[in-house]
Amino acid sequence: MSNTIQQSDGRFLSGLFFRVLPAQIFLLLLTGINNMVDGLVGTNFLGAEAMSTIGLYSPFQLIWVATGTVLVVSSQVLCARYMGAGDLEKTKGVFSLNLTLALGLTVLATILSFAISPTIARILGASPDTLGDLSGYIMIA
Repeated sequence: MSNTIQQSDGRFLSGLFFRVLPAQIFLLLLTGINNMVDGLVGTNFLGAEAMSTIGLYSPFQLIWVATGTVLVVSSQVLCARYMGAGDLEKTKGVFSLNLTLALGLTVLATILSFAISPTIARILGASPDTLGDLSGYIMIA
């Protein structure tokens, strides 16, 4: 591959790398706002059962947030490392693998949320009173 093409690919990947950063910051901010709104609405308007449902859902949500964060940070570190070394093929490979894994995990989370939400609700510790509410919340959240 010629040096001009490598420089062009490098600028493209570098630009893409830095354009994704504001979106990542926005998503983290949005997650925090979502948690606050859920808590405020649940506590003030819907009652104790709704708040317990939201509280029981938190570990399930945080598992997926942590998984996404690990994917984002690890791919950023690897991409930066390979870009710094000038190895654009490995950079492209890491980026493509990250997108594929993210898509796969998103599909998995969606399928799990719809297919086995009552089982997930029981694992999260839902009582018989909150089992239906938590199961429904898992499917829509």
